[in-house]
Amino acid sequence: MGFLKFLKREKKTDNLEELDLPPEPPALEGFDEGSDLEFPDLGEQKLPSSDKVPADIPEEDGLPELEEDMPNFPTIPDVEENPMPPIPPISAPPQTPEAEISPPIIESEKEDLVQTPVEPQIQAKPVKKLFDHEKKAPEVRPGKHKVYVRVDRYKNTLDSISLVRGDLRNSEKMLIKMDNIKNAKDRSFEKAKSSLTDLQKKLIFIDKTLFKGE
Repeated sequence: MGFLKFLKREKKTDNLEELDLPPEPPALEGFDEGSDLEFPDLGEQKLPSSDKVPADIPEEDGLPELEEDMPNFPTIPDVEENPMPPIPPISAPPQTPEAEISPPIIESEKEDLVQTPVEPQIQAKPVKKLFDHEKKAPEVRPGKHKVYVRVDRYKNTLDSISLVRGDLRNSEKMLIKMDNIKNAKDRSFEKAKSSLTDLQKKLIFIDKTLFKGE
């Protein structure tokens, strides 16, 4: 493997003259150096002439004639040319009017607008009514003077007040009695409800115990 040493490169030196030359190839067996190679003679081979053509080759005839007549194909009817409808002209969209640009206000006009005083509006006087000249009657207000009441009327008012008080007391007593009756009925209803719930629980327990073995 000495002929592969020239492929190796040393990292230290880059000089190409120090590389080893590859060895000479070995001599081939049967061949001497400096001798000419002799090839054998193949001889002259004659090609056949164009006159000597075999007679067995059939002559090429043309295409055979068709015995059957060609079928008559139906004629294609002429297609009427319908004219295309005219294309309506495309109208341009209406132009929007350009907005008028108001001229800029001059400083003198601004001063006129600011300095012009506002005129006071004249208010119309109210029309007098027909009977405004008549004075309204003064409202009668009770003064701080003493009021006298007759004794019999005073007694009658006291009697009526006492009667009203008695009626109110009787009605209050009746309301208290009605409230007590309602409370008693509510208590009895709650007792009946609790007894019914207990009875229902007992019936369910009896039902379960009776039909448990079935």
